Amino acid sequence: MKNVFIFRDKMNTSGYTYAFLVMLLLFGPAGTLLSQQTTAPFNEQAAKAAIREKGLQGEAAREYLEYCREQYKLSKTKLLPRKLPATFSLKTFPSLTGSANCNNIGFEDTTFANWTGATGTNINPSPTAWVPGLISILNARENDVNSRHTLMTIPPFNNDPALGPIIGYDTIAINTVTGKADIPYLCPGGGRVSVRLGNSIGNAQTEKLDYAITVSPASTLLTYSYAVVLNNATNSHTSVQQPFFKVNLLDSAGRLLNSSPCNNYFVSADSAAADPSLQFLPYNNPDPAHDGFYKKWTSVSVDLSPYMGRTVTIEYVAAACIFTLHFGYAYIDASCGALRSVSSMCSGDSTALLIAPPGYATYQWLDPSNTPIPAPLGTHDSLYVHSGHPGQVYTVNLVSFSGCPTTLKDTIQITHINALPGSMPSCFGGHDGTASVIPSGGAHGYSYQWTPGGDTTQSISHLAPGTYTVHVVGQQCGTGAFDTVVAVKALPPAAPIFQSNPICAGDTFQFHALGTGLYPVHAWYMPPNLAPAQGVGPNTPNYISWKGIGGTYVDSMRDGNGCIKVFEDSLYINTLSATIKQTPEHCWMDSVATIQLTAGGGINPVYTYTWSGPGNFTSSGDSLTNLLPGTYVYTIKNPGHNCVLKDSVRIVSPPKPADSLLITTSFCDGDTSAVLHFTSGLSPYTWFNGAIKVPGIPASSDTLFIAPPSQYTSYTLSYFSGGCKRRDSAAVRTFQPVRFLPVNTSNVFSPNTDGANDLFFPFPQEALSEEEIAYNTQSYYLRVYDRWGVEVFSTHSYLDGWDGKYQGKTASPGTYYWITTYLPRCVSNVAPIVQKGFVELVR
Repeated sequence: MKNVFIFRDKMNTSGYTYAFLVMLLLFGPAGTLLSQQTTAPFNEQAAKAAIREKGLQGEAAREYLEYCREQYKLSKTKLLPRKLPATFSLKTFPSLTGSANCNNIGFEDTTFANWTGATGTNINPSPTAWVPGLISILNARENDVNSRHTLMTIPPFNNDPALGPIIGYDTIAINTVTGKADIPYLCPGGGRVSVRLGNSIGNAQTEKLDYAITVSPASTLLTYSYAVVLNNATNSHTSVQQPFFKVNLLDSAGRLLNSSPCNNYFVSADSAAADPSLQFLPYNNPDPAHDGFYKKWTSVSVDLSPYMGRTVTIEYVAAACIFTLHFGYAYIDASCGALRSVSSMCSGDSTALLIAPPGYATYQWLDPSNTPIPAPLGTHDSLYVHSGHPGQVYTVNLVSFSGCPTTLKDTIQITHINALPGSMPSCFGGHDGTASVIPSGGAHGYSYQWTPGGDTTQSISHLAPGTYTVHVVGQQCGTGAFDTVVAVKALPPAAPIFQSNPICAGDTFQFHALGTGLYPVHAWYMPPNLAPAQGVGPNTPNYISWKGIGGTYVDSMRDGNGCIKVFEDSLYINTLSATIKQTPEHCWMDSVATIQLTAGGGINPVYTYTWSGPGNFTSSGDSLTNLLPGTYVYTIKNPGHNCVLKDSVRIVSPPKPADSLLITTSFCDGDTSAVLHFTSGLSPYTWFNGAIKVPGIPASSDTLFIAPPSQYTSYTLSYFSGGCKRRDSAAVRTFQPVRFLPVNTSNVFSPNTDGANDLFFPFPQEALSEEEIAYNTQSYYLRVYDRWGVEVFSTHSYLDGWDGKYQGKTASPGTYYWITTYLPRCVSNVAPIVQKGFVELVR
């Protein structure tokens, strides 16, 4: 077993274990922040030219265009990147849209604080009888029946199944065109936590979450985000029986604020399938009778200013169908803030930047004379005003995705360069801290100068603990500048994971992480693919108990500041081994075989053995002798542990030679002689009549003359083959009954020259040898007729079968009739025996 504490700054990437690479990507350093901004409007033509150059089409082209727009917005608004690293605490970087009235509305505390939840059963159209409470396991899989309100913290890592396990994405919403997962667990542009409401189990499950907001000037803008996965029942359910998802805004009495679509959203599986806007896409479903649809992350902004001073509750509800098979679930996130437009203009500059709240479907800016500013400059969420003046009032008309209008006014004001500092602590003894700033107050971008180090980017990384100063200058802002100090903290040392005792497969083990006071929150990941440990909550104090599965275990520890450290430990599963030495049987049934078993491995060198074998054989030793042929099953155990090895050893005996005695001279009752023959070249021979040796027979004689045969009942011959003494025998009876009699034992044959069932005989070929048939038969006559009575085959030889031909030509498939006339040899005064039957000829 190994214990490893990983310093990310001291290891080359090529040296990372797979476990650590995954954890690094899940919880590693922050991505690069934008350091340059632009005053130019979004150049859609240039973006489309890039799309053509890349050869993108359809959905891929639309997504790339949207990506370009988002990058343009980021370059102006100076926000953090869309993919926040999990190691950033939202306490370190203040929420961009949050307020004191909306604490944990985006689950940023990785809890359900200020939320209320419930579960129920979908009995549409009747109301759901809600059972208060949350059923939650951190990062549970989509099909985990034990989690219905699931906190998700895994950032997007891999959405392409061709490159490995899907990590950080929903595993059901797979695009039918690209084959890739389309829904990240975390909302793009949102925080580091989201919630999956519901699961993929079905069973008529219904879940909901509620959050109450007391509307104030600081919380007039509510933005809720969602992604939906619905399993459609196709034609088997009515609309009210289908899975669904809905969002409602309620007053303090639990009633809808009004019937306007501005305050509610509803979609069922059948309406998703018929979505005219094509926002819902089909996902890969192996059962074509139950197709499914999903909608990627969508954000909706709602104006709460009409409800100032009142309590508004946002309610999310996800439901499976009213029966058992079809599921419905959604991912949700939210934020709130002040509904206002923000302006930036440096003293002495003539250009102002106006920024409206994001999340609306359309924007239309109006100049101070209330004249609409034409597209594309006046139809985005931001506006550059050249030759602007302080005090000028601009208006922006916003329309939400549900069609609800909102109007905001923004007065150009002189702003000052400012910067909000943020940092990520460094691991103890390491150099993996990060320092960054979020500038504001300028309209033309910023330049940066860090000391020590001299870096000129918005964020710097690979830092040791300490203080770092950054000088931020607003471009074209004259003397506009801002200095701030960013402190990078050092985490205290933490103890590694340890496992106290060696284990076997099936033993329950416990990984134990010390330093629980420093790291109160633990997330455990298990082999083989580092999946979140099922049934282990996010607040496991410091250990995980599990049935032994070998491989690498990872504990992602988070302290009270949101700083995460990753530890890994390899669990070795002790196994037993066995070395087998075997002496085989040399001769048939001579019982001289042996087995010697030597055990190894396990927890300790103390072993127990149990054996079972042919003939109720049992033993408890490691050495067996005088064994009969057969299979011997052994079980080795380590006393006191679950180390068990069960396998088998087979003793193979040379095959017993077939009875080769041939009766070549017939002897019905009254015959005076018979001759027994055996295979030559296997001397010395010894002939026995019963248990008595036949006298006067040379050891080289493979033939025995019997006269008269009626005096003897059985004979035995001993001989040598391959160095082994063998016995063979034949019975000689004084009266020979009728042993060969044609019967209708097979009524189908297929003469297709494949070597199987090509000839028809009115008796089973395998039952008697030709010699026995010849001995028993005095006369034999077979005739075969077609359905018109035409004779197609006849023979007097029992060796001749019908080959399915008539006059040398292939006979037609169909039913044919046969008659045999047979006279046995050894029965006196008996009339010829006539047998009849039919046979089906198939081709």
